[in-house]
Amino acid sequence: RGRASALLSELEAGARGAERLAREREADRRLLADLDRIALPGEDDIGSQDLSLREARRKDAEYRKLFQSLGLEANGPQLSPEGLRTLRGSALSRELAAALDDWAFARRKSGDPEWRHLVRASREVDPDPVRDRLREALLLEPAAPDALRAAVVQDPVTGLPPLTALLAASALEELGARTEAIDLLKKVQMVHPGHFNLSFELGLALEADPAPDWREIARCYTAARAARPRSIEALHRRGQAWDRGGSPRLAADAFAEAVRLEPERAHWRSHLGSMLRKQGDIDSALSAYREGVRLDPGDHELQAMLGESLIQKHLFEEAVVHCRESVRLHPAAAAYWANLAVALGETGSVDEALLAARESLRLDPHSARVHGSLSMELLKKGDVDLAIASAEEALRLDPAHGPSHAILGQALVAKGEIEKALPSFEERVRLEPANPVARYQAAWVNERAGRLDPAIEGYREA
Repeated sequence: RGRASALLSELEAGARGAERLAREREADRRLLADLDRIALPGEDDIGSQDLSLREARRKDAEYRKLFQSLGLEANGPQLSPEGLRTLRGSALSRELAAALDDWAFARRKSGDPEWRHLVRASREVDPDPVRDRLREALLLEPAAPDALRAAVVQDPVTGLPPLTALLAASALEELGARTEAIDLLKKVQMVHPGHFNLSFELGLALEADPAPDWREIARCYTAARAARPRSIEALHRRGQAWDRGGSPRLAADAFAEAVRLEPERAHWRSHLGSMLRKQGDIDSALSAYREGVRLDPGDHELQAMLGESLIQKHLFEEAVVHCRESVRLHPAAAAYWANLAVALGETGSVDEALLAARESLRLDPHSARVHGSLSMELLKKGDVDLAIASAEEALRLDPAHGPSHAILGQALVAKGEIEKALPSFEERVRLEPANPVARYQAAWVNERAGRLDPAIEGYREA
C-alpha cells in the first residue's frame, strides 16, 4: 500500500508538472503572438512620413504596456532587476531582446533620446557576444561611429534578429553610412526572407539610392507582400518599382491586384490607367479612369488623366467636360489648362481655346507644347503672324517638338510662303518617320511647290 501511495503521488506530481509546462508554453505562445502583432505595422501606408511617426508612437505605447506586465517600471523605460532576471531566464530571451531593440527603433524614429535605455536593457536580457558588441556600438554611436561600422561588417552579423538589424541599419543611415546599412539589411534579409519589416525597410532604403535598381526593389516588396499578403502598400510600392524599372505590364498587374483588393479606392484606378496607357491600351485605360472618376469625382488628377486619354481617342466633346472639371478643381495646374485648350480647339471653340492656352502659358511660359497649341488656335483665327511667332517660340524652347514644326509650316503656307514652309514639314518627317500625317503634309507641300517626284514618294510612304 505504501508503494502504491508513493506511485500515485509521483503520478500526480508529474501531471502537475506537465500542466505547469503546458501553461508556460501557452504563455510563451501568447507572448510571441503579442510580439509579432506589435512588430508588424498597424497601418498599411508606413512609407509616408506622417504615418511612419504615428506607427512609431503606436509601437511605443504597445511595447510599454507589454513590458510593464513583464516587470517594466511605470516611471520610465528601465527594467527592474527582478524584471531583467525574469526576461533573461525566459526561453524567449532572444525574442524579447529583439523586441526591446524594435521598441528602441520606434523611439529613435520619433526623436525620443531615451531609446538608449532600451538598448541597455536588451544587452542585459541577451548576452550573446556578437549581438552584444553591436548593441554596445549603438550606445557609443554618436561619439564613436566607427565602432558601429566595425560591428556590422562581421560575418556573424547574419545571426542578428531582424528587428535588431533594423535598429542598427537606422543608426548607420543617420551616420551617413548608407552602403553599410543596406549591406547589413541585405545580409539579414537573406537569412530571414519571410520577415515583412526587413524586406519592406530594405526596399525603402534602396529607393533612396542615387541610381536605384528598381527590379531589385520590386523583389523586396514582393518578398514583403509574400510575408504579409494583406499589405496593399507593399503591392503599391512593387507596382511603382516595376513602372520605374521600365516594366509597365508587371506594374499594371500589381495595380490590377490592388483594384481587386480595394475596389472602392479610386487611387488604384489612377495607377492602373497610367500603366495601361504606357502599354498603348487606351480603351482599357479609359475604363479604369472612368471608374476612378465615378468613385472619386473630386480627384483632379483622375479628371485630367481621363480628359487627356479622351483627347487621344479623339473624343473631344467628352474630353472638354473632364478637362474643365480638372481646372476647376486645380486651377494652378498649367498642364490641365493645356489639355483644355486642345480639347476646346478640336471642338471649334477657338476663343475659349485661346484663353485656356494663354492661362496655361501664364502658369508655365516654358511649355513648347502649349506654345504650339496657341499657334494652332491663332492660325484658326487668321492671326498668321502671331501664329508664326508662337510656333517659333515653341521650337526655340524645344527644337525636337515635331507638331510645332508642322504648325509653323502650316502658318507659312497660309502666308503663301510655300518654299519656306517645306523645311518645317521635312523636319517633322525626320523627327517622326513613322507618322503618316507628317509624310502626307510634306508630300502635299512638295506637290504645291512643283516637286512631283518627292511628292509621289511621300504619298506612297504615307
